[in-house]
Amino acid sequence: MFRRNALPVFVPARTALRLAALLLAALPWLTTPCVAGQTGELWVAFGDSLTASQKWPWTEILAQETGNTVINSGHNRTTTRNALRFLKHDVLDRKPDLVLVMFGINDQRIPNDARPGAYEVPPEEYARNLDTIITRVQATGARVVLLTNRPLVQGPGAPTRNFYLDRNGGKGALYTLPRKTKDSIQLYNDIVRAKAREHGAFLVDIWKAVVNRAGSDRDEDVLKLGLDRPGDLLDGVHLGPGGARFYSDTIRAAMPFR
Repeated sequence: MFRRNALPVFVPARTALRLAALLLAALPWLTTPCVAGQTGELWVAFGDSLTASQKWPWTEILAQETGNTVINSGHNRTTTRNALRFLKHDVLDRKPDLVLVMFGINDQRIPNDARPGAYEVPPEEYARNLDTIITRVQATGARVVLLTNRPLVQGPGAPTRNFYLDRNGGKGALYTLPRKTKDSIQLYNDIVRAKAREHGAFLVDIWKAVVNRAGSDRDEDVLKLGLDRPGDLLDGVHLGPGGARFYSDTIRAAMPFR
């Protein structure tokens, strides 16, 4: 309780420095706003095939359980570079209240006709593209929610499995991926986390949610979560019904509703 005539409290210099250090360490959390979810709004989900997910879209579950209209503006095989062409028509012209943005899986691919280690969309360009998407959406007054990407199941899998790394690493493939694909995805995820802080956007960290639930990012642990498409459709990337439920639940848990 505040008392006007209370005596001043003297804090030792060492203690004051420790308190200041703790406050500075907390700043990244303090500068990321807590965007409260609303009902009866228009939301747009803007992303690649992990958003499009024609058979098991997480956007449908999210719409049903939040009471909002959620338009799925996901495009297969899309990067942030391509997304800039779709931004006005697919997002801005719809005048949404909130936009969920998730790109990166395709940006971090390495075209086979490129020099070794050259990403489809280099990290520096990916960061600029996110800047453009975020600032243009926020300029309309809409709230922005950025999502990181999940850990992929890299393989190699059994001969009957068509995991991402096996599928994209063979001779004649359009794209190849380094054995440390998860490190590459985390490089792009770190850019997403940084942009959320810089722009005051809300962050839903799908990667961390998966790892926390699975116990690690190892293939065998991630597979046990049941995120992936069932049967012969399983590729270690795209979502099945369990993955759609996981994404929707993770978004809802991260965005408190009022």
